[in-house]
Amino acid sequence: MAPPPPPHSFPSKISAGAAMNSGKRKMTDVVGGAADQTPANNQLHFFSSLPSGLHFAPPSGPPADGGRQSQVQQILNAAAARPRKPFSFTSLLMADDDDDVDPLAADIRSQREQVNQIISLHTDILKQALGGQLEKNNWAIKRAADQRAQQKLKQKETELQIRSAQNTELAKEAEHYRKEAEGLQDKVDRLKQAAESLKTWLDKDHWAHQYGETDSSSSNEEPNNVARPIRLDCRACSRQLATVMMWPCRHVCICSSCEGAFRTCPVCRTLKKMSIEVIFPLD
Repeated sequence: MAPPPPPHSFPSKISAGAAMNSGKRKMTDVVGGAADQTPANNQLHFFSSLPSGLHFAPPSGPPADGGRQSQVQQILNAAAARPRKPFSFTSLLMADDDDDVDPLAADIRSQREQVNQIISLHTDILKQALGGQLEKNNWAIKRAADQRAQQKLKQKETELQIRSAQNTELAKEAEHYRKEAEGLQDKVDRLKQAAESLKTWLDKDHWAHQYGETDSSSSNEEPNNVARPIRLDCRACSRQLATVMMWPCRHVCICSSCEGAFRTCPVCRTLKKMSIEVIFPLD
């Protein structure tokens, strides 16, 4: 019968197995956490490799971002000054549960949050700068559009004033020509009436007995009266033949030389409106 194993051998094997399991669990956690935090490690490596005296200049924006610049600089300085503890696979296997594995993952998460804060701060600064520039551009475009609209409005107003003045001048000319046409029409009407009257007067019988013969109509109406000869000399100068008919009384009583000196008819004293020269067939 084989002797039983020494009493201290079982705890030794159990302790060795537990240590192996604990090492495997730590390795899995650390490897998994490192796989999850790869982008953050890259960002951390980028910012930690920068010189400690490097300053990031924010985009051109309002001068009220001095507090944000100092905050970003503090985060970068803290990330660059934090020492990185190298670790190996053997150290992970030999480390206990309360070693630096969990603090390393927490440090990675903290640095990733700091990087995100830096990106967020720079994003806000960039948004403010772009917003201010966009507002300036919009204001400049609006001002240029307003100036162009005012120029066009002034041009249209000037053209409207010119057209209005031209229309007024044309209206005056049209009124002048209308009055002139009315005057000419009145003159034509008077000439027509004078021509008709002259034709009627020439058709009378007393023109058949011009020199000293009496009017047939008057002799028939007044048989007892003595016939009076028709006077054909000028009533003004008595030297020339009367050839001008006064209108509207239609008396042929003055010559063409004396016509301008009379405003009334020398026979009936009627106001003269116009005069017409008559040509007698004496031959």
